[in-house]
Amino acid sequence: MVKRVVFGAVFLVMFICALPAFAAGPAVEKIEVNGEPAAQVAVVTGNTVNVAVYAPEAESVRVGSQSAALVGGKWVVENCVLRSGKNSVSIVAKSGGGSATERISLTYLNQALPGAFYYTPSILNVKSIDAFNKACLISFPQGDFLNDEDTAKPAGDQSIAISVFAPGDKPDQYHTFVSQVYGVSVAESNYKLAWPGTITIQYDSQVSAASGDYLSVWYSADNTWDDSDTVLGGFVETSKRTITVPFAIRDGDKDGSYDQHGYYAVFIANRDFAEFDRNMVPDPNLEWSRPYVLPLWVKGIMKRDTARGEDYFGLIKDSSLQEKEATRMEFAAMIVKGMGFPLVDVAGAYTPTFDDVTGAVYPDDFVYIETAARLGIINGFREGGKALFKPGDFLTREQAATIIARVANLALNADQDKVNAELAKIFKLDYTDISAWARPYVLAAYKGGYIKGYGDGSFGPQELFTRAQEAKLTYYLIKKAKKV
Repeated sequence: MVKRVVFGAVFLVMFICALPAFAAGPAVEKIEVNGEPAAQVAVVTGNTVNVAVYAPEAESVRVGSQSAALVGGKWVVENCVLRSGKNSVSIVAKSGGGSATERISLTYLNQALPGAFYYTPSILNVKSIDAFNKACLISFPQGDFLNDEDTAKPAGDQSIAISVFAPGDKPDQYHTFVSQVYGVSVAESNYKLAWPGTITIQYDSQVSAASGDYLSVWYSADNTWDDSDTVLGGFVETSKRTITVPFAIRDGDKDGSYDQHGYYAVFIANRDFAEFDRNMVPDPNLEWSRPYVLPLWVKGIMKRDTARGEDYFGLIKDSSLQEKEATRMEFAAMIVKGMGFPLVDVAGAYTPTFDDVTGAVYPDDFVYIETAARLGIINGFREGGKALFKPGDFLTREQAATIIARVANLALNADQDKVNAELAKIFKLDYTDISAWARPYVLAAYKGGYIKGYGDGSFGPQELFTRAQEAKLTYYLIKKAKKV
C-alpha cells in the first residue's frame, strides 16, 4: 500500500512538472527590424517597419495585430504601423496548443529628418495625410482615390508613401532651400489621383514673415533642381510657416520598389531687376510694380522676357524706353496659373478650341489657353470661318476687366440701361467708348476694386495694358482669392 502511494505521488509530480513542456510554444530564435537585430533598433524615423521572426517550429506568427507570412524560412510582416513615440510590439508564435510571446520596444520619431518615411496603407476614406508632425500635409477631396490609368479602374494598391531628403544643390544663385525635400510616391507609375488635392509644407521658422511673397514650392521629377523644374507657387500662411499648392500624382523617376512620383521643396528667391532701379532705368518709373512683378515671377506665374538683357525682367521694350504691352495669351496664361485651375488634358487626339492656338505652335502655353477657354474665362473671334484667339494681340483695358470679372465670379447687372447710367457717372468722358458687350464686366470689375479709371474721369477702354499693369491686376486677383 505504501509503495503504491509513493509511486502514485512520484508519477503525479513528474506529470505536473512536465505540463509546461507540453504547453510551451515554439521557440523564437531571432527577431529582425528592417533587416537588423531587434535589440539594435531602438529608434526609427519611419512610421512603419518590416519585422522578420525566426521561429522554425511555429505554425503561425502574429506581429502586433498583423499576421505574418512565411517567406524563405522566416515569418515576415511588412509595413507594421507604429504610433508616434514609444511602441511595445508583441510577437506571438503558435504551434499546436502552445504559444510563445516576445516583445520589442521601438520609438518612432515623427520628425522630418532626412531618411524619414511615412507610409499610408490606403487613402480611401482618408481626408488627409499628416506626415512628420504636419511638416508635410496632403489633403484629399471627399471620395478621392488612386485610379489605374491603364484600366480606368480604381488601383489595386491605394497606398501613398512620403520620404524626406536633405536639400541638394540649389537650382541657381537666386533660389535657396528653406525646407526639406519631400518625395511622394505610389505603388505603380500608372496610378494617378482621381481628383487633385493639396500639399502643405512647413518652411524654416527663421524665414521673415515679410518674405511670404518670395516663397514658392518647386516640383522636380528627379530631385535635381534646375530651370526645367515646375514652379508651383503657393498660398503662404506666415503665422503657421506653411505654403500650400495643388497636389496631383505626377510622373517621376523610379526609386526602389516604389515609383517616386516627384519631389517637392520650398524655395525663397532673392533677386531684383533693372526696371526697379531708377539709376538703371530712370524713365519710365516702374518701381511701383516691383511688389507685384517679383511675387508673380517667384511663384512661376509671370515669365521673364530677356530680349533686352539678363539684368532686365522685360517690362520695357528692347528698342526704346517705352513700356512693353501685355498680350492676350500671356494674361490668360497668368490667370490660369495664378488661380491654380486644374489643367485640361490635351494629350492624344485633342481638338483645340481656337484654330490659331495649337500645341505645335505654342507648346508651353497651349494647355493654359485651352483651360481658360473651357472654363469660359476667355472668348475668341470668328473670322473667315475660323475660331481665332489672336494670342499675340495686345490686351486692352476692357478685355482685361472682362476676364477679371469672370474669374472673380463678380455679379453682373443684366439691365443694360442701368449699366450705362452707372458708367456715365463714373467715366464721364469716354464710357461710350466701352464696347457694349464689355460694359457689365467693366462696371463689375470697377465696383469690385480690381480696376480703376483715370483722374480726368476717363476709363480708356481701348488703351493697351502694359506688362507692369497686368502684373498688378493679376496679383490683386490671386491675393483676394488667397492663392498667394
